[in-house]
Amino acid sequence: MSPFKGQGANQALLDAEDLAAALSALGPRWGGSADQKSSISHKREREVLCEVLRRFEQKMDARVAPKVSKTHEQSFAILRSLTFLGKSKRNHLLR
Repeated sequence: MSPFKGQGANQALLDAEDLAAALSALGPRWGGSADQKSSISHKREREVLCEVLRRFEQKMDARVAPKVSKTHEQSFAILRSLTFLGKSKRNHLLR
């Protein structure tokens, strides 16, 4: 994500909040409360963690994709407008 709108840091903060909430819901080993502790096997624990991370990534991708696309478009628009660079340098940057 380009820095033109400062969206990268904002998205990272939202990601951290979402990931912390997802891990906290798993119990004390992952940051939740002691009353959430269960006796599931290590293999099952790993499967659950992988599923939680997969859901987190899907949610993150859905939230961030439009912003990445928009900032990408804006970056190209700005580069196209830099006529002082000359056509060859501008085209090199736009690749």
